[in-house]
Amino acid sequence: MPGPLGSGKMLRSIPLALMFALLPPAACAEPEQEAQSRHTSTLGFSVILPQDWVALDPSSSRTDRDQLEADGRFSGLDRSLLNSALQKVRSGEFEFFFRRPFEGFAQNIAVRKRNLDLPADAQALSLQCTALPSSLRQSYGRDISPPKCDLRSVAGHTATYIEIEGPLPQTVNLQYQVQLSKGHVLAITASVLAANLPAVRDEFESIVHSMRIGSDAP
Repeated sequence: MPGPLGSGKMLRSIPLALMFALLPPAACAEPEQEAQSRHTSTLGFSVILPQDWVALDPSSSRTDRDQLEADGRFSGLDRSLLNSALQKVRSGEFEFFFRRPFEGFAQNIAVRKRNLDLPADAQALSLQCTALPSSLRQSYGRDISPPKCDLRSVAGHTATYIEIEGPLPQTVNLQYQVQLSKGHVLAITASVLAANLPAVRDEFESIVHSMRIGSDAP
């Protein structure tokens, strides 16, 4: 899964094992203010972003770093971090949402498509989750607590959810993986300060639950 982004930290690689609700059809048109905040991604989905979140997508990545900082949306974000994120977005494989204000660790959501299939059932998911702490011990450099893992549904698609300690101390990773089709998933990973977890988890869930995929987006 995409690695977390933090203050002065470059993107870090996390093992693929970590790359691991039900949304009813909209019964009526979204309120005007929600429609105006709906973000449409080139990765084939759209979401409603809360007020404090900003998108770094291919359209903004065509702007150089100085202009991005000057327009105010990314003011205060660590320059090496912004450069790293821009490189990932320009590859066409990533999109990022950052939570303002930028104070120390930059809380963010990384989105990318991956070529894999989700576990077939709850038992298979449980086996994968049970193995995660030992498989991540070396890359994290410490022991970690067992993760929380669930089978869920996002925008009518099968999804898995995992909540686990992040590789940086006092951080948590929240991740949905959504099965788009056979062999293709959309991985949505939030990197969050543990102290802010309840509030940011709610915002993350709001973003994911607003998701429209494919022909339903925007």
